[in-house]
Amino acid sequence: MSDRQIDRQIAELMGEDLTGFEWPKSGPGKSMVNVKRSGFVEWKDIPYYSSDWNAMRLLVEWLQGKGFKLTLKFNEYNDNDWSADLWNENEDVESYEQDRTAPLALCNAVLSLPPEVLK
Repeated sequence: MSDRQIDRQIAELMGEDLTGFEWPKSGPGKSMVNVKRSGFVEWKDIPYYSSDWNAMRLLVEWLQGKGFKLTLKFNEYNDNDWSADLWNENEDVESYEQDRTAPLALCNAVLSLPPEVLK
């Protein structure tokens, strides 16, 4: 799965309705487009949750609002990758993922959670 596909899934988990939206024919960029039958074109910006620290901060704040806690750690002895450990306040739901960047590790940890715990 590409980083931008991950970004789309995160945006949808966070409540963004992307029904009918697609990446432009030029390829994934900052925005998705929805061309209506009437010819009206609607654009929605999708943050780069999986690759940008500032966009990742939006995800962190959303998770905190849902009662989740997290730890991000740089693993210099394990191929210089990052790990994200994510759990809820009751500590009955936990997710741990490693990847090449902190934003990507966090996104993958979120996507590995059961969707119903994020509602």
